[in-house]
Amino acid sequence: MSDIELEKCIENSKLLNVLFVEDNKEFANQTIKLFHNFFKSVTLALNANDGITKFKTNQYDLVISDINMPNMNGISMIQQLKNINHTIPIIMLTAHDDSKLILKCIEIGIDGYLLKPIQLNELLVILKKITQQFTYKKVVTKINLNNNFTWIPNTSQLLYFDTVVKLTANETKFLSNLIMTEGSIISHEALDELVFDRDGYDHKRIINLMTRLRKKIGNDLIESVYGEGYRIKIDYTH
Repeated sequence: MSDIELEKCIENSKLLNVLFVEDNKEFANQTIKLFHNFFKSVTLALNANDGITKFKTNQYDLVISDINMPNMNGISMIQQLKNINHTIPIIMLTAHDDSKLILKCIEIGIDGYLLKPIQLNELLVILKKITQQFTYKKVVTKINLNNNFTWIPNTSQLLYFDTVVKLTANETKFLSNLIMTEGSIISHEALDELVFDRDGYDHKRIINLMTRLRKKIGNDLIESVYGEGYRIKIDYTH
């Protein structure tokens, strides 16, 4: 990597808010010192369950996680995170060059893996790829949806032709999470937690929200998938 590419990589990585999941406190503390040179912020979760909780309640641009953790391993955690946001970039850490684990990570859609201890040059190679994807998404000024609807990411606004659709805070969160997954299905339970951020799942909350929202936008923008959840309809022809 040239000096110019290195500078650009670090400049772009400084925009990222990172969730770091690692159960070894000593390694975590040492690694966070390294990460602070590259990222805007680093949030530590000491186990997979803590990682899932933090992911649901905060916005992150990148997840870096250990594979081997007690109670729930990193692979199981990542599968749950992908159900919430399948586009989130993920880097996995492992202490061993275990080909079976690495293949499993690739199957669930991670963006790269690093062996412990982390080698700086290997980290930079992965960050270059991820930051290029991140900066591309940042320049997207609008997302064309079905039926002449448009989503403006920077302001979290929904337009019908050129008219702003008035949405409540919960309706905005609901749509934002659906659009962020680019047409993937999000379960009723996951949406309930993402929108309402309350303990205990109540299916009536999402159903009532959908009923009110469809009165504003009609029935054709959001698809209800029986027994699974909802997904947004994106117009890929524009």
